[in-house]
Amino acid sequence: MKIGYKQETEIILRMLAARGIKFDGGHYAYDRSEYAWESCDFPTFKEHTHRLWNVEDSILYVHYQGVNRWVRFTYGNSFGELPSDWSCTKYGTEPEPIDVILEDVLMNYSDRVFKFFDLVPKEDSPLLFVTTEEE
Repeated sequence: MKIGYKQETEIILRMLAARGIKFDGGHYAYDRSEYAWESCDFPTFKEHTHRLWNVEDSILYVHYQGVNRWVRFTYGNSFGELPSDWSCTKYGTEPEPIDVILEDVLMNYSDRVFKFFDLVPKEDSPLLFVTTEEE
């Protein structure tokens, strides 16, 4: 089973949406020298995913219960490291509910995918996986 950036991006978006996170828009960079803004008025996960993963660096703006945050996707990272950074409540203050959701999804999605499909990474490729039965 191959899980590429497209699939990884869609997994993350679906997990965030399932927890109630709404997508506002994003900045997309083809070469990191200039970011283009685009709203998230797309009706499908496929379209959201395409906008994010079709460039090397993307920032997705999200909100939940009136609180805004952003998530940065860096394409080129290994599976499980695609969301390379995200905003949160200032250190030392009580986290907002959106912070708890973002941390839970973005820090744990890869383990949940492995467990759901009973997968382990192949040694020669971080993006190829085999079931534990194939090992």
